[in-house]
Amino acid sequence: MFKPEQSYLGIDIGKTSVKIVEMKRIKGRPMLLNYGYSEENESFAAKNLQIDINKTARLIKEICRQAGIKAVSAVAALPSFAVFSSVVNLTN
Repeated sequence: MFKPEQSYLGIDIGKTSVKIVEMKRIKGRPMLLNYGYSEENESFAAKNLQIDINKTARLIKEICRQAGIKAVSAVAALPSFAVFSSVVNLTN
């Protein structure tokens, strides 16, 4: 997943904030290269960042610009509440 010469973004999009880390594998270990963070004010909180895609995209671009982040590849994950899963117990 991680090529030695390539850095990757980890992006956490919350309801009112976006957090970004830039990481790279160095000597076999993941290392933090850079990070950025933005939290929207309370007046914007009514508009969920997870729903307002255009606002979120602009915010990510601005965070990357201000932090000097160069990576263009990202690793994605979904929170457990957004993934359908079920445990089924079967008896003999």
